[in-house]
Amino acid sequence: MSRLRESLAKAEQEHGKEAPEVAACLSELASHLEAADNFQEAEALYRRALAIREKALVEGTSDCETSLHNLADLLRQMGKEKESEQLYERLLTSIEKHSGGGTSLEAAKCLGSKAELFISTQQYQSAFGDYLAMLKIHERLSGLSHIAVSSKLNKVNALLESTLTERGSVPLYQQALQIHDEAVGAEQSELATCHSIIAGLLISQGRSTEAEPILRRALENRTATMGPRHPLTAQVACKLAELLERTNRRAEALPLYRQVLPVQEKALGPDAATTCASRIQLAQLLREQDLYQEALPLLQRIVETIERTKGPEDRSLFVHLNHLANTLRMLDRYPEAEAAYRKELHVAEKNYGMEAPMITSSLAMIAQTLRDMNRWKEAVPLLRRELAIHEKHLGKDHETVASDISTLAGYLAEAGEHEEPEQLLLRSLAILEKCKGPEDIQVAVTLRHYAHFLVNEQRPEEAEKLYLRVIKISKKALGAGHSFTKDTFESYEALRQTLKKKDAEGEGLRAVLKMNGKVWDESTAVAFLKEQLSHLPAAKFTETDAAMLVQQMKGNSLALAMAGACITEQKLTLAEYVKRWEKESATLTERTAPNETSPDRILVTTWQISARSLTPTARALMTLMPWLAEEVVPLPFFTEHAKLVADAANEKSPDAKVEAGFDELERHGLITQELLSISCPPPLQAVLRQQGGAEFLGRATSLMHAIVAKDSATQRMRPREFWEPVLPHVFRVLEFQRQFNDKAGDAHITRSLLNDFAEFLQYKAQYSEAKPLLATAEQLLRRALKLAEENPGNQQADLIASLDNLARLLHRSKHDEDAAALYRRSLELCEKAHGTENLETADSLDRLALTLAPTKQGRDATPLLRRSLAIREKALGPMDRELALSLGRLAFQLNTGVTVKEAEQLYRRALAIEESIYGENHPAIIARLSSLGNMLRAQKRDTEAEPLFKRMRIIRENARISGPQQSPAGGVNKLP
Repeated sequence: MSRLRESLAKAEQEHGKEAPEVAACLSELASHLEAADNFQEAEALYRRALAIREKALVEGTSDCETSLHNLADLLRQMGKEKESEQLYERLLTSIEKHSGGGTSLEAAKCLGSKAELFISTQQYQSAFGDYLAMLKIHERLSGLSHIAVSSKLNKVNALLESTLTERGSVPLYQQALQIHDEAVGAEQSELATCHSIIAGLLISQGRSTEAEPILRRALENRTATMGPRHPLTAQVACKLAELLERTNRRAEALPLYRQVLPVQEKALGPDAATTCASRIQLAQLLREQDLYQEALPLLQRIVETIERTKGPEDRSLFVHLNHLANTLRMLDRYPEAEAAYRKELHVAEKNYGMEAPMITSSLAMIAQTLRDMNRWKEAVPLLRRELAIHEKHLGKDHETVASDISTLAGYLAEAGEHEEPEQLLLRSLAILEKCKGPEDIQVAVTLRHYAHFLVNEQRPEEAEKLYLRVIKISKKALGAGHSFTKDTFESYEALRQTLKKKDAEGEGLRAVLKMNGKVWDESTAVAFLKEQLSHLPAAKFTETDAAMLVQQMKGNSLALAMAGACITEQKLTLAEYVKRWEKESATLTERTAPNETSPDRILVTTWQISARSLTPTARALMTLMPWLAEEVVPLPFFTEHAKLVADAANEKSPDAKVEAGFDELERHGLITQELLSISCPPPLQAVLRQQGGAEFLGRATSLMHAIVAKDSATQRMRPREFWEPVLPHVFRVLEFQRQFNDKAGDAHITRSLLNDFAEFLQYKAQYSEAKPLLATAEQLLRRALKLAEENPGNQQADLIASLDNLARLLHRSKHDEDAAALYRRSLELCEKAHGTENLETADSLDRLALTLAPTKQGRDATPLLRRSLAIREKALGPMDRELALSLGRLAFQLNTGVTVKEAEQLYRRALAIEESIYGENHPAIIARLSSLGNMLRAQKRDTEAEPLFKRMRIIRENARISGPQQSPAGGVNKLP
């Protein structure tokens, strides 16, 4: 190819750029480019050759006709059928005028090419006419020596023609195909065209089962004769993929579209109509197979192409933006999804109007995406607009309007509104009952929404009646086993349990537990005890005993509430409880937790009396709770991790039921249990911390670590949804650990929790104000390092990891000299633990070198990187990926001054390794091509650099790379 380009340049220099000799060189080069499937460049050269010949030569000369034929054939392969047909017609006209009235071999060849064009576009009647005309020319010119072939081909065409009108003639056509096999050979590309025609006819008659094996045979022939990457092979593969889609075998169609798209992008251009259609189809199949990550760049390219070629408000964008937004939402990329949905809305408004029903789906999806990001209030105006459009077009009593109203009510409730949601739910119910009937399942759905709303509004009695009505409708419409019925019944049962507890304890006890120990006067306190113990017979309750207890407790409302609950639960008389209280108080020993004020002796005494009758599970849970949160603890935190909670409380037996333990605590008046949360009065929490001490803090630390610990298989940080709900609890536990010098419980677990929490804060710093988060993370990592220094463990692995973690954070915060000091310590320990020629040591050398590089000690980085490279060469061999990375790091460091030549050699060696591993056209080598190309360009060696950048562009185009992938958040064990 380079020889041909040199010949072209020489001809241009000697004869001028418009000379016929240049046209000949252009045609020859274009022919080679066409053979290499480089259709776009070939097209430009063929066009230039034709223009030169038309200008310089007389119209109708053989050279002009050759250029016309070459260009027409190429355009046919590129899928530009209309322009190709025009060129064939122009060529035929020229031949008829100048070359024997259209009976020459050139005319026959042109007719045959035009017939193939018509066949590819399924214009069979036109194709048959041209094909027959071609055969007549052959018979006239070739004589008897060619008569056998021409007669057989005549039979083929006669049978082909009959298939247009007779359904039963397809088998005859298959017989004709056998004749054709004998004439031209079963492996010829013409045979693949015939196979394709047969399949098209069968498909048009609804006979897809018969068409499939014929298309597969055509694909095999095309692959064998032209190769898997030829555009004509891609055409057949595309037809087979379409057939598989029609027969609901979309998973089988997917690899065919994957094969077709890069061929079309290269041959036809990335923006050609055929290429875009295949890209759309491939993206759709990937989405259907839940391969959203692979579909995303295709969808982004589809939208970008339409915006660039048709404008940012083209109607077709509506569908493709919706697909893009849905995919982003499935990948939890909510801000990007919101932006795509808003663009979709803008396109719909411009094309259909501001109040068209078409835009309501966009409004709803934006609202749902805002909901995913807990931005309920921002979604409300969108839902109001959706509702107004449906009311205008459907009427105010339509069932769709009722659904809109119910949805709006839910969003308003989540946004903190109280009055309007209820009004909307009642309106929705009235509409549905009117248009669907009171027993319809849609009525039941809205009733359940209303019941949930009433539960959240602390109106359980009203909610209970609605749940019963929903269950009745659902059983009748869906059956007792349906999930909707079961879920509703579970909600009803949970509500009933709450109502029973409420009835048993009375509002008085719940309210007092929330007062946190307010002091009452004697008359108020006695009245409270009398009400709480009203179930006791008169002989077991006297106002004298009540007054005595009030005096002993100094009117502490919290202690009195706990006392009343204990008397009820243990079935004591008031006098018996007073005696127990006096005895417990007399033997009380002072104990205070670090940094805690001395707890109220009254509460300590009261708690200990209550605790003596608790089961081990309830007592352990109660002592564990104060280390986890200040006042309110989410109930799902305990119920979803019940086994971890039980383990942390040292209640590992199968009968250690967490929910039962909390029920018991509530009966004893020690906690207030709501539907989704548990409250323990802060004064009692202080008592419990003093009672539980470091032992239960250690258990709480183990519990937190077990929930948020890295995945054991991948060692990756838990996702954000794991961290956010327990964040305040982790912070609380670690704050108490700090007060105990991080020595409560297992030091290894505490250190791991400190490291994990610091890693999450570093991740969060990418999306929030970074400085305070990174400062907190640094404090946590310094604590973890101190723990590791005090408890080095086996081979000091924990200490090495802690040094590296803190150094990595300091390096990120631009404190490179401090980071380097820590990395030096880590390297020394690593060499002692693993030896001087271990791969772990090589990693440690690299970390220190990369930290030193931007500092005043930058020159010290080079010997470290050389040593690391030597270790990897010895341990991994000459063609390992890790070795290539090590070569690249050293090359980057050497890419200045007198060492630039060595850097180039290292880059080229790294590139050779990666090419051998991934291939010459894999996206993984782009970074290395870029490094080498930029280095050459900096040395003014643009001629050598340009082929590297061209390769990068080709790889990106073929692989649909839109940019580098973002690295995972937090620390990593391997260097990039």
